[in-house]
Amino acid sequence: MRKLFIKSDNSNVIQLMIFFSFGEIKTLNLMKKLFMSSLVLFFFAVSIFTFQLACKKELRADLPPLPSTQLNKLIYVVNGYPNYEVWTSYYDGSGAKNLNVQFPGNKSNYEIDGFHFSPDGKKIFASLYDLTTKRSSIYSWDGDGTNMKKVVDNGMMVSVH
Repeated sequence: MRKLFIKSDNSNVIQLMIFFSFGEIKTLNLMKKLFMSSLVLFFFAVSIFTFQLACKKELRADLPPLPSTQLNKLIYVVNGYPNYEVWTSYYDGSGAKNLNVQFPGNKSNYEIDGFHFSPDGKKIFASLYDLTTKRSSIYSWDGDGTNMKKVVDNGMMVSVH
Protein backbone atom coordinates (compact mmCIF):
# COMPACT_ATOMS: atom_id res chain seq x y z
CA MET A 1 0.00 0.00 0.00
CA ARG A 2 1.31 3.45 -0.87
CA LYS A 3 0.63 6.66 0.96
CA LEU A 4 1.55 10.10 -0.23
CA PHE A 5 2.31 12.99 2.12
CA ILE A 6 3.32 16.51 1.20
CA LYS A 7 5.08 18.39 3.96
CA SER A 8 6.12 22.05 4.04
CA ASP A 9 8.30 23.85 6.55
CA ASN A 10 9.38 27.46 7.10
CA SER A 11 12.20 27.30 4.57
CA ASN A 12 9.67 26.88 1.77
CA VAL A 13 11.04 23.45 1.01
CA ILE A 14 8.38 21.03 0.03
CA GLN A 15 9.16 17.44 0.74
CA LEU A 16 7.26 14.60 -0.77
CA MET A 17 7.24 11.46 1.28
CA ILE A 18 6.18 8.26 -0.33
CA PHE A 19 5.60 5.26 1.84
CA PHE A 20 5.79 2.02 0.01
CA SER A 21 4.01 -1.10 1.19
CA PHE A 22 7.24 -2.70 2.30
CA GLY A 23 7.94 0.24 4.63
CA GLU A 24 10.64 2.02 2.67
CA ILE A 25 10.47 5.83 2.81
CA LYS A 26 11.77 7.87 -0.08
CA THR A 27 12.07 11.60 0.43
CA LEU A 28 12.31 13.68 -2.66
CA ASN A 29 13.21 17.29 -2.35
CA LEU A 30 10.98 18.86 -4.97
CA MET A 31 12.51 22.32 -4.67
CA LYS A 32 15.94 20.93 -5.36
CA LYS A 33 14.70 19.07 -8.41
CA LEU A 34 12.70 22.08 -9.52
CA PHE A 35 15.72 24.34 -9.09
CA MET A 36 18.01 21.95 -10.96
CA SER A 37 15.46 21.55 -13.76
CA SER A 38 15.08 25.33 -14.00
CA LEU A 39 18.84 25.75 -14.11
CA VAL A 40 19.18 23.18 -16.88
CA LEU A 41 16.37 24.81 -18.86
CA PHE A 42 17.91 28.26 -18.35
CA PHE A 43 21.30 27.17 -19.72
CA PHE A 44 19.59 25.36 -22.57
CA ALA A 45 17.65 28.54 -23.44
CA VAL A 46 20.84 30.63 -23.22
CA SER A 47 22.65 28.22 -25.54
CA ILE A 48 19.77 28.30 -28.07
CA PHE A 49 19.69 32.11 -27.90
CA THR A 50 23.47 32.29 -28.41
CA PHE A 51 23.22 29.88 -31.34
CA GLN A 52 20.47 31.98 -32.93
CA LEU A 53 22.50 35.15 -32.52
CA ALA A 54 25.49 33.49 -34.13
CA CYS A 55 23.35 32.33 -37.05
CA LYS A 56 21.69 35.72 -37.51
CA LYS A 57 24.95 37.53 -38.08
CA GLU A 58 25.12 38.57 -41.67
CA LEU A 59 27.76 36.90 -43.70
CA ARG A 60 30.12 39.68 -44.63
CA ALA A 61 33.37 39.33 -46.43
CA ASP A 62 35.58 41.14 -43.99
CA LEU A 63 38.35 41.69 -46.44
CA PRO A 64 41.51 43.32 -45.30
CA PRO A 65 41.63 46.96 -46.29
CA LEU A 66 43.38 47.76 -49.51
CA PRO A 67 46.85 49.09 -49.06
CA SER A 68 46.64 52.83 -49.08
CA THR A 69 48.63 54.28 -51.90
CA GLN A 70 49.05 57.96 -51.59
CA LEU A 71 49.72 59.07 -55.14
CA ASN A 72 49.63 62.79 -54.36
CA LYS A 73 48.62 63.36 -57.97
CA LEU A 74 45.99 65.38 -59.76
CA ILE A 75 44.46 64.65 -63.12
CA TYR A 76 42.78 67.52 -64.89
CA VAL A 77 41.81 69.07 -68.21
CA VAL A 78 43.32 72.25 -69.65
CA ASN A 79 42.19 74.46 -72.55
CA GLY A 80 38.54 73.39 -72.23
CA TYR A 81 36.22 71.82 -74.77
CA PRO A 82 36.79 71.03 -77.63
CA ASN A 83 40.57 71.52 -77.51
CA TYR A 84 41.12 70.09 -74.07
CA GLU A 85 44.21 68.21 -73.02
CA VAL A 86 44.50 65.74 -70.15
CA TRP A 87 47.30 66.53 -67.70
CA THR A 88 48.65 65.14 -64.46
CA SER A 89 50.71 66.84 -61.78
CA TYR A 90 51.50 66.56 -58.09
CA TYR A 91 49.29 68.32 -55.54
CA ASP A 92 51.61 71.30 -55.44
CA GLY A 93 51.46 71.69 -59.26
CA SER A 94 54.97 70.40 -59.87
CA GLY A 95 55.71 67.62 -62.36
CA ALA A 96 52.94 68.66 -64.77
CA LYS A 97 52.71 66.29 -67.72
CA ASN A 98 50.47 66.24 -70.80
CA LEU A 99 49.22 62.68 -71.30
CA ASN A 100 48.42 63.07 -75.03
CA VAL A 101 45.43 60.76 -74.70
CA GLN A 102 44.24 59.40 -78.06
CA PHE A 103 40.45 59.49 -77.99
CA PRO A 104 38.45 57.13 -80.22
CA GLY A 105 37.44 59.11 -83.26
CA ASN A 106 37.34 62.89 -83.04
CA LYS A 107 38.27 64.35 -79.64
CA SER A 108 35.71 67.13 -80.10
CA ASN A 109 32.93 64.50 -79.98
CA TYR A 110 33.58 63.88 -76.27
CA GLU A 111 33.09 65.68 -72.99
CA ILE A 112 34.94 64.38 -69.95
CA ASP A 113 32.64 63.84 -66.96
CA GLY A 114 35.34 62.83 -64.48
CA PHE A 115 38.61 61.02 -63.79
CA HIS A 116 39.91 58.51 -61.27
CA PHE A 117 43.27 56.86 -60.75
CA SER A 118 43.33 53.14 -60.02
CA PRO A 119 44.44 52.43 -56.44
CA ASP A 120 47.94 51.51 -57.63
CA GLY A 121 48.13 54.57 -59.90
CA LYS A 122 48.92 52.53 -63.01
CA LYS A 123 45.57 53.13 -64.75
CA ILE A 124 43.37 56.15 -65.25
CA PHE A 125 39.62 55.80 -65.64
CA ALA A 126 37.39 58.44 -67.17
CA SER A 127 33.72 58.83 -67.86
CA LEU A 128 33.36 60.28 -71.37
CA TYR A 129 30.13 61.63 -72.81
CA ASP A 130 29.82 61.09 -76.57
CA LEU A 131 28.04 64.11 -78.04
CA THR A 132 27.05 62.23 -81.20
CA THR A 133 25.43 59.21 -79.54
CA LYS A 134 24.36 61.06 -76.36
CA ARG A 135 25.78 58.24 -74.21
CA SER A 136 28.38 58.11 -71.48
CA SER A 137 30.93 55.32 -71.36
CA ILE A 138 33.83 54.49 -69.10
CA TYR A 139 37.30 54.30 -70.58
CA SER A 140 40.65 53.34 -69.12
CA TRP A 141 44.20 54.04 -70.18
CA ASP A 142 47.67 53.61 -68.80
CA GLY A 143 49.11 56.26 -66.52
CA ASP A 144 51.13 57.67 -69.43
CA GLY A 145 48.01 58.20 -71.61
CA THR A 146 48.48 55.15 -73.90
CA ASN A 147 46.34 52.04 -74.46
CA MET A 148 42.90 53.64 -74.20
CA LYS A 149 40.10 51.03 -73.96
CA LYS A 150 36.35 51.21 -73.45
CA VAL A 151 35.59 49.43 -70.18
CA VAL A 152 31.83 49.99 -69.84
CA ASP A 153 29.50 51.00 -72.63
CA ASN A 154 26.65 53.31 -71.67
CA GLY A 155 27.70 53.83 -68.06
CA MET A 156 28.84 56.67 -65.85
CA MET A 157 31.62 56.24 -63.33
CA VAL A 158 31.08 56.89 -59.65
CA SER A 159 34.33 55.66 -58.10
CA VAL A 160 37.22 53.25 -58.45
CA HIS A 161 38.43 51.05 -55.56
